[in-house]
Amino acid sequence: VPYAEGREDEQMNRAERLADLGALRLLVPSRLDGNSLAEAVREGLLFQPNSCKLDLSGATNTAELIRQLTHARYSPPAPLELAA
Repeated sequence: VPYAEGREDEQMNRAERLADLGALRLLVPSRLDGNSLAEAVREGLLFQPNSCKLDLSGATNTAELIRQLTHARYSPPAPLELAA
């Protein structure tokens, strides 16, 4: 049951994508009640998630991408040569 109050939708977006991959079962918060939770628990006991490879290095990958982009656009000036 992802957190999805107001404009908070990150958990729901991720949960939907993972559910589409078969990595988890999703219980939508708007449908949550005692019966739906009990049914989800029963189904969860039999659920066999699909194995999927996930890249969990988003922050590191983003930092590297920014570094590459800024390096490609910015080249520091050549060092000044001082006359002797």
